[in-house]
Formats: sequence, structure tokens, C-alpha cells
Amino acid sequence: MSMHRHTAKRRPRPGERGVALVFATFAIAALLVAIAGALVTGSANSRASVNYTAASQAHFVAEAAISDALQRINQNGILNYQAEIVNNWGTIWPANYYPKTFGANFPMNGYQYTVSTTAGTVPSQQGRLVATATGPDGVRNSVVANIVRANQPSTAPGAIYLATDSATNATFNGNSFNVDGNDYNYTGGLGPGPSVPGISTRNSTNTSEAVSSLGGNEADNIQGYGYQAGPPVVPSISTSPWAPTIAQLQFFHDTVTFGQVACNTNQLNNICDCGCLPTADLKCACGTATLPRLTWVDPGGGGKLTIKNNGNITGAGIMVIDGDLDIQGDVEFKGLILVRGKLTVTGSSLTYGTIWAQGVDLTVGGNGQVYYSTQALALANQVFPNGALPSPMRLTSLADCSDLTPGTSGCP
Repeated sequence: MSMHRHTAKRRPRPGERGVALVFATFAIAALLVAIAGALVTGSANSRASVNYTAASQAHFVAEAAISDALQRINQNGILNYQAEIVNNWGTIWPANYYPKTFGANFPMNGYQYTVSTTAGTVPSQQGRLVATATGPDGVRNSVVANIVRANQPSTAPGAIYLATDSATNATFNGNSFNVDGNDYNYTGGLGPGPSVPGISTRNSTNTSEAVSSLGGNEADNIQGYGYQAGPPVVPSISTSPWAPTIAQLQFFHDTVTFGQVACNTNQLNNICDCGCLPTADLKCACGTATLPRLTWVDPGGGGKLTIKNNGNITGAGIMVIDGDLDIQGDVEFKGLILVRGKLTVTGSSLTYGTIWAQGVDLTVGGNGQVYYSTQALALANQVFPNGALPSPMRLTSLADCSDLTPGTSGCP
């Protein structure tokens, strides 16, 4: 006989009713708090990431401003940072162009930058650039660059450079002359520098005039940057609008001749003049490779210096002619020749370096040989302690102002 036990179901007490609902409500509330916290944390992290990205982009924009400023400064190279750059910053960095703003077509849309400059401890040789970039949501960053004038001269515009903006008149005679913008060492062989034009002018009109003045068999006498052996032969004659203007050459002239005394003569022949010294082989040396110097000749009244057929001149460094230069005799020079008037070569000349002529007339013939040479330009640069030739500014240090206390290291 089996017995079955019946268990009666327990009825909830009245006070226990609704407890499950309370627990469920608390669980939902806790879940909502967790979700809200996650959303807030995610939003904060996202905002921090956006701010970090914006600050990084502002820094890169400020560095781009430094690069822009250096390119503008180094277009021609400088002699005196205070006089040429700081005092003329409004022209170099014009207010109608800057602040530079990046539009919708640029990756840095909404950012802009500007740059200010001051001279350094040695105002002629040192400077400081402060670039400030701003962007969306008020993001801002400044970068300070300290710069110093390099010892290496800037690249010359050409083996021969016609500096005038006025219409030029080039004449080429015969087939024995040679103008070459490839870099050659005066000690022999090719130099390390890039090629420059054989002849460079300030505008396309003067370039076309020089090209059209060449005879059919003369085009290959002018080689260098852009030369093509053809056929047809393309001579190395180019336009260099960035090259030094007449005003800049005047500043260069005044700088290298400051405190010097010009030699007043209209002839340089076997009888040495202008501080040039006779050599054992009956040449007249106006500087040497071991002791380059400035030779400054003023023919008087914008006249002409003539080196006649019996002239036998050598030199190294810088030669400045305050007038025309007519080479009829033998000249061998290493460095820079600055002719304030027109240049005529009908004799035998060998020049390593570069010749800058301000006059509108250029005549090249005879056995004139002009080779661009950075090695020879280094001799010209030795004439003065700080370097005689226009040289670029180089970066020595770069500081991110977000890492520095305002007012230190030039930071705003």
C-alpha cells in the first residue's frame, strides 16, 4: 500500500509582492548608468583624439610656415639678415597675402599661418622666425626656428648673368668662345654642384633675344642646364626671375666695397695697377687661389675698363668694375666678376666662377671661355670674414611652443 504526500504551494506574503519589479528596475538603471558612462568616456576619448589630431595638424602647419618663410628668404641668398630681411619683412611677407589660409581644396582646410622675424645676437648673420598656426575650434600652435647664414654661397643664376630688366642686346662672334653652366673645378674635372644656365636673364624677352642672336653654328657653344645637343641644338640660355635685381646687386656692391678704395684707371695691362702684383712669368696677379682678394676698379664717370692685347692678367676672389669691361687681352680669373655696365669679350679670357653684368649690351667672341665653378665661388666667398657672396640661411634649431613656457625661447 503506497502513500502519496501532497505538498501545498506556498502563497507569497503580501509584503513580498513587487520585489522582482524592484530588482528589475535597479538592474535596468545600473545598465543605463553603465551605458551612459561608456558613452561619456567614449565621447571624451573621441574628443581628446580630435583635439590631439587638431593640435598635431596645427604644429605641422606651423612647420610648413617656417619652410615657406625660408624659401622666400633664400630665393637669392643674403649678405645682411637685419638689412635685407628684417627691415624688409613687409615686402617679403606681404600683408595682402598672409595669413596664408588653407581652403576647402586643401587637406588642412580651415587652418592658417603667419610668420614674424627678428634679428639674432649677430644681426647681420643670425635671425629667428616665429610661425603661428590657427585652426578650427580655436586650436593654435607656434613654432620657433633659429637660423644662421651659411658659409656656402647660393647657386649663381648662370655662368653669365644679365641682371638688367631692360631690353638687352647680345652679340656672339665666331665659333671659338665657350660659356658653360656645368660645374667645373678650376683644378680640373667636374665639380659637385648642380648645373646652372650658361647664360641667364631676368625675363623671357631677353632670353629670346639672346637665343635669336646666336648663329647656326654657335648654339652648342653655350651649354649647361637645359642644353640639348639636338638636332636641333638648344642652347643653355634661361630666364631666372628669382635672381638678384639691380637693387640687390647695388647692396652687394656697397657691402663688399665698404671701407675700400677704388682704383681709378681705364686700363689693366702688363704694368700692374690696382694693388695687383707682378709674377715671375710676367703676369699681373690680382689675387691668387691661396690669397683671394677684392679688385675694385672705377674707370671714372661710368666709363670703360679695357684690358688690351698686351694685357696679361690673372686673379682670384672678386673683381668689381664700376663701368663697362672690354677684354681684348689675356685674362684668367677665378671667382666672381661684377660688371656695372656692359661686357665685351673679344680677346682670350678664361673665367671660373660667374660673371654678373648689369649693362644691356653683351658681346662674346674671340676665345672667351667662361665656366661656372662652385670651387671658384668659394674663393670669392673667402674675401670677407662673413662671406662676400649672397648665402642662404640655414636652420639651427626648431622649438614647439606647446612644450615650452610662454616667453621662453622666443615663444609667444
